[in-house]
Amino acid sequence: MANAPEGEGSISTLITQLIELSTLPDGKSTETKVEEITEAAHASMNKLLSLMSVLDFIDAVHTMLGSGDTKVCLVPQIGCPNLRNSLHLNFKVQAGALKLLAKRLPDVSTKLRPEIAPVVIKILVSIKNVLATQKDGRVVISALHALRSVASTMAPGEEGPLTDLVPHVFPGHKEQPLVAPALAALSSLS
Repeated sequence: MANAPEGEGSISTLITQLIELSTLPDGKSTETKVEEITEAAHASMNKLLSLMSVLDFIDAVHTMLGSGDTKVCLVPQIGCPNLRNSLHLNFKVQAGALKLLAKRLPDVSTKLRPEIAPVVIKILVSIKNVLATQKDGRVVISALHALRSVASTMAPGEEGPLTDLVPHVFPGHKEQPLVAPALAALSSLS
């Protein structure tokens, strides 16, 4: 499925939708509890991830990180009322993809790890963009945890992109909740 086209029906689209469902705010609807939906989506996502090949997984993470790219309102005179909600969901998807990467990358075999290095390098560029531009602390913390996983499992060719991230890891993150993840990410680079 690594060669499947992006869009409807792709694994990354399915995982993105499951992340969106698993991060719905708590509350109750008239027919079902939102909590039940989020639990079912989370369980489905975990089951899907356990069945995916490493190549499909890393491609899906890369695709999902692209979902946080800045959206442009094409009709600024009218405004873009759904832009804020769309960007909020994109941030949730980015944070979810980064959490998945942080959790699953250490489980990749040392034999396969070098094979996914080209995609991991692209993911590092996305992490650099997140650290340079993102204001949502949850996404930044997820990026720092993912960075720590990449650094602790580093494959040949990833040294340069990891080094490029050093200036973005700590200076802008003086907020207390971000200090420990930033230091942990930096310690993995040594």
